Amino acid sequence: CNQIVNGTVIDKVTKLPLANTKVSLLENNNEVNSTYTNTNGTFNFTINCESSYKIVAANNLYFDETVNIVSNNNRNTEQSITLSLIKKECKQTVTGIIRDKISKKPLPNSTISLYQNDKVIDTYTVGNDGVYQFDLECSSTYKLTVFKNNNLESFRLKTAAENGRTLTLHIEIEPLVCIQYINGVVSENISKNPIPNATITLLNITKDIEKTTTDSNGTFYFEIECDKSYTLKVEKENYTNASLNLNSTGKSAYAHTIEFVIEPIIQISEKNGIRFIETKPIDFELDEYEITDENKIELNKIVFNMNQNPSIKIEINYHTDSRGPDAYNLQLTINRANATKDYLISKGISADRIKANGFGETQLLNKCKNDVKCTDAEHLENRRTEFIVKTN
Repeated sequence: CNQIVNGTVIDKVTKLPLANTKVSLLENNNEVNSTYTNTNGTFNFTINCESSYKIVAANNLYFDETVNIVSNNNRNTEQSITLSLIKKECKQTVTGIIRDKISKKPLPNSTISLYQNDKVIDTYTVGNDGVYQFDLECSSTYKLTVFKNNNLESFRLKTAAENGRTLTLHIEIEPLVCIQYINGVVSENISKNPIPNATITLLNITKDIEKTTTDSNGTFYFEIECDKSYTLKVEKENYTNASLNLNSTGKSAYAHTIEFVIEPIIQISEKNGIRFIETKPIDFELDEYEITDENKIELNKIVFNMNQNPSIKIEINYHTDSRGPDAYNLQLTINRANATKDYLISKGISADRIKANGFGETQLLNKCKNDVKCTDAEHLENRRTEFIVKTN
């Protein structure tokens, strides 16, 4: 006839479970079985019916706890017990000198802070001898931080389970370093829009020191040392590269503000004997022909290309699919073509270099005419914008 004892070992104050605690089963003061609690602080024993036992929980950081149990004569009965352990008082001390790393001399008036669980639990300002001291609990993790010479130094330590121990930790602070900052932005030359994901390289003479990329606002940031010469380079696919030389001064915390302006590089492509400037799709809101900010990014590529190739002219051709009335679609594409032409003119392109055409649904690329059932993908093939290159 057997029964089951299910138990839990917890901290009496915090009520948290205690893992890896030895639990012994005693009968007539003789140990007949033992185990260790799991991460949930639980354990179990199989005991005989109609018997008396002691269950003892032992943990080095706590006082032992004993529970007496008596089993009845009912087979397979389960008992549940809880052992609440009281933590032993265990103290340690950490002490040391805060000193200059090079000269080894004490650094008076330095402030040191003691953290536990990312919270400050004590702060101390040292005297002329640079000596500090804190009381600690055993088997605990701490962090010490010292702020001196514009530097924040951090040190982690873990105490053992030994009462009365003194730890010695001398903290050495680097001499004052002169630091300056670079706050930069990369933008596109025509629209002045910021350019994200551009690669910025910081070089000292010819050696790469650090790389970063611009954020969604086109900005980037570096820390540099005083009184040194640097070179900054910016790179972005399908854009021109740019570079800048910079000499830092001797003034600590000085911020350099830098702006890079780069230009899109758009190649003239050719297909079936027709030359064209390739862009991403020029999309409009439904029934609209107003130029959006996204459209401007693509149209600025046309502006750049025409500025770089003053001998070329272009034809702007807008097309729709067959959905919607024929006359409406024709007028919509004419409006969109003219709006595009007006934008290019506003950016300095001569009107006589631009011909704007709206073809509506008159030049479909596939079978999707009126009353022909087609998929969205097939209709999408017919909705297109062309920038055809013409030479004088």
